[in-house]
Amino acid sequence: MLPREKILTIGPKMLENHELLALLLNVGTRGRSVFKIAKQVEKIIIEYQNDIPTLIFKLKNIKGIGDTQLSKILALIEFSQRYKFNNSNQLEKPTDVIKMFLFLQKAKQEHLYIILLNTQFLYQEHKLMYKGSYNLININISEIFSYILTKGVPYFIMLHNHPSGNPLPSDMDIITTQKIYKLAKQLGLSLLDHIILCSEQKYFSFKEQKLLK
Repeated sequence: MLPREKILTIGPKMLENHELLALLLNVGTRGRSVFKIAKQVEKIIIEYQNDIPTLIFKLKNIKGIGDTQLSKILALIEFSQRYKFNNSNQLEKPTDVIKMFLFLQKAKQEHLYIILLNTQFLYQEHKLMYKGSYNLININISEIFSYILTKGVPYFIMLHNHPSGNPLPSDMDIITTQKIYKLAKQLGLSLLDHIILCSEQKYFSFKEQKLLK
């Protein structure tokens, strides 16, 4: 029974991983079936799902994976990760958040993300607000609050990376974070943490260091 028949008659849980991917990819190439390609894709996803740049590089080198198939795979990975976090335990610790953003370990520019949480402190969604240089991001505080307020959630976390490998905040990091923290309280919102990420082991949490005041 082909995957399309399987999924409609006995349900998606009965399909193997490569069969699910084969449905997504749809077609193979001359001399290579879609199932062979799907098995190769599965192996790469398992190994590099937390390293998106390398994942993209590896997938592009598979014969039969063009931009259309690649975009579908990346969308699937992102959706599954968002759904997993949206239905997981509360984001109680910095490490819970960091696991979502390990792809920033190899980024050569600073990126600032805003992560939204609902009233149960569960992950809601996130957005890349700004991308800067090697050691600097210019941000607009009003734009950050405009985004948060339109989503109607009470809690948020800030996260940005330091490509230098030094997770300690700059003076400007501290001043800006404290300003956002105070403005959030005035607007009935709560900044729960600001995390500076270098790696899973090297990070700085404003909450842990009691710098949110």
